[in-house]
Amino acid sequence: MVSQNFATGVLERLGLSYDVLKASNPQVILASVSGYGQTGPYREYMGYCSATGPLSGLASSSGLAGEGPEETGVAMPDPTAGITAAYTVAAALLRRDETGIGEQLDVTLWEATAALNLDGWMEYALRGTQAERIGNRDPWMAPHRCFPAAGDDEWMTTTCTDEGFAELADIASRPQG
Repeated sequence: MVSQNFATGVLERLGLSYDVLKASNPQVILASVSGYGQTGPYREYMGYCSATGPLSGLASSSGLAGEGPEETGVAMPDPTAGITAAYTVAAALLRRDETGIGEQLDVTLWEATAALNLDGWMEYALRGTQAERIGNRDPWMAPHRCFPAAGDDEWMTTTCTDEGFAELADIASRPQG
């Protein structure tokens, strides 16, 4: 198993392309992580999480209602692509155990991050509209958001299902102190 996240083309220039590795060991699995993939029109672009987050639509779905897009506050593309690569490697290892054949895996920051915005992609695919930014609310659970609490810059964050709301209401109705 070989993993790499050089810029696209570096492994080939080092004489370690998948074809070279496969000729040496047909069971080799090569996992390449890059910004925009090993092939295609954007392969020469440098991958950087600050660019791939907005390009994937993640920044467009982040932010408060009625306001503009926001960064997520966490560099999601890099760890998301790493996790995606780990899953694809695990699947390739299982497949290799069955077939005896290795494979080349191409994981991109762009595509891995796009998967974090499925609601936005589905909204566009089904309705042709951009999903509304809703901040830290949730369309299916309530209450689900950050609420101001007593004191300067003091906040309470809560997420409840229908069942959890009754319990939260019970806690909130108890005498303070």
